[in-house]
Amino acid sequence: MALLGLAMLLGCNQSPAERFQSCRERATSGEPLETLSDCFSARSVTMLSALHRQTEETDGALEYLAEFDALLDVQIDPDSEMDINGGIAFLKTLNNETVVMLKEDGDWRIDVMEMRSFWAPLAEALEAE
Repeated sequence: MALLGLAMLLGCNQSPAERFQSCRERATSGEPLETLSDCFSARSVTMLSALHRQTEETDGALEYLAEFDALLDVQIDPDSEMDINGGIAFLKTLNNETVVMLKEDGDWRIDVMEMRSFWAPLAEALEAE
């Protein structure tokens, strides 16, 4: 129990970049969305959960949209300055994407709905029609 409390305390003291890296490592190691919900903003969890359910109901037709681990397969640019404005942090990646982190319940959480790579598969599918 003390170990869990220590982990929660350390999580609260992470910078947005450290928090992103921690969540990225968990996601790319195959941890399921159910246990990663503390890494994502509330609206992101709602969207990712709905996409996951729809993927199962459509026999994988929307799987490319529900692959949250691929969304986090980016590296934060160590040379860029982090822009923190109250409860919002903006991080730049090496491929020049912006990652938006929101402070919710005392932790920095990734807002995937603000990531260009979240919407890219949908945009590509629409362009292909």
